[in-house]
Amino acid sequence: MKYCLLFLSFIVMLSGCNNKATSYFTTSNLASSFISIEADKDYTLQTGKGAVIKIAKGSFNTNGNEKIQLELKEAYSMQDILLAGLSTESNGAPLQSGGMIYINAKVEGRQLELLKPIAVSLPASVYDEQMQLFKGEIKADSSINWINPQPLDTSPVAKNISLGKYLYRSNCASCHKIFSLYTAGPMAGTSDRIPNREWLYKFIHNPAKMIATDPYAHKLYQQYQPT
Repeated sequence: MKYCLLFLSFIVMLSGCNNKATSYFTTSNLASSFISIEADKDYTLQTGKGAVIKIAKGSFNTNGNEKIQLELKEAYSMQDILLAGLSTESNGAPLQSGGMIYINAKVEGRQLELLKPIAVSLPASVYDEQMQLFKGEIKADSSINWINPQPLDTSPVAKNISLGKYLYRSNCASCHKIFSLYTAGPMAGTSDRIPNREWLYKFIHNPAKMIATDPYAHKLYQQYQPT
């Protein structure tokens, strides 16, 4: 069984913060990134490594509309996990990790507590319904025990989004970006630039044949072909 491991530091801090927990992440080989947000606004954030974090206004125990600094650490590859010395065990049983993320929230050095749930989507090459979400509990020796497994969102919408990400990364990302020109045109707005959906299906199924026989496909090829 595969698992998706998620570590949210401020959830752990609700039950108590200690120096060992802080030093464990400070001395890791995972680089921190920082994002500033305002307490009274809703945010959908994308991290440098591809995680998407949705934070509703009033999610933290701030004093009014304070500016919150989020610290993020991400480990999605086995190389990142091993270099950081992160454990992948749950009560002594080994886990296969689908990725870990550390999120810490402060205002001018003051530690914040989480008042509302936040939503976090981790990048994964393949969506697996058997993956579960774990909470990281720091032990006395500073290692992490992953506890309280919860099922992932397996709604049809979540499945379709995950499948779309997989198809894009495996079949489209080498030539297309979502919103800007790359080797070919942007993915966004494709339906407005093609004759019809059937044309798109034919082009995806056999682009070489379409370029050779369809005038519009040939025009697109001439426009975007490498020089």
